[in-house]
Amino acid sequence: MNSLNRVFEKIYVISLTTEVKRRNNIQAISEYFDFDFEFVDAVDFRSLNLDELKKKKEIAFPNNNFYCTKSCTCLGKGHDIHIGQIACSLSHLKVWNLVIKKNLRNALILEDDVYFEEGLNEKVEIIETSLPKNWNYINLGRNNSFKASQKNIQKIKRGFSGTQMYGVSNKGAYKAKENFYPIRANIDGYIDHFVIQKRWGSAKLKNCFASTENLGINGSIDGKFETNIQNYY
Repeated sequence: MNSLNRVFEKIYVISLTTEVKRRNNIQAISEYFDFDFEFVDAVDFRSLNLDELKKKKEIAFPNNNFYCTKSCTCLGKGHDIHIGQIACSLSHLKVWNLVIKKNLRNALILEDDVYFEEGLNEKVEIIETSLPKNWNYINLGRNNSFKASQKNIQKIKRGFSGTQMYGVSNKGAYKAKENFYPIRANIDGYIDHFVIQKRWGSAKLKNCFASTENLGINGSIDGKFETNIQNYY
């Protein structure tokens, strides 16, 4: 069994059904690095009705009078969230629901624009030996830098920008789902402020970690996505 599938009981890739090129790219990447995965169809923002979400109080829109207070990250003003960010958050919720429904111990969640550099499996093997048994969240791919350390895995007190590659336990998925509504931030902000951190009505999830080395790179951010596709054929 390859290293990623040893560490994670299931690997899910979030992707719109219309993103054929990205899906082909992920398939090529999985073959190159020898891991098995399953697609989860992302929520298309065009299928969402913003007024309906407001009516159901499923988003903490600006100046709402049902959720936000001065103790919230918005200081009581409400959250101005783009509908595309809402769709992305709902897509990750779909995966958490799968982890819970299937009673998985854990799962690795990838977004379809992620890519990896050479040596991925060797790096994952090193992480595998360092990862505590009782972890609930582990960030393996982020857009911002992380303090250098001799440790392969570091315990964290907050999240990072980017959700292109992270692992979640069954407990972590349950906590993230339980605290999900109303939607108050884009998905990485939600995990940071409302799942991991210990304020703002957070789920206060314990045993959260990150790999010191960034393993999952966001191809859409660094502009290498198109060239990255060619690298795996």
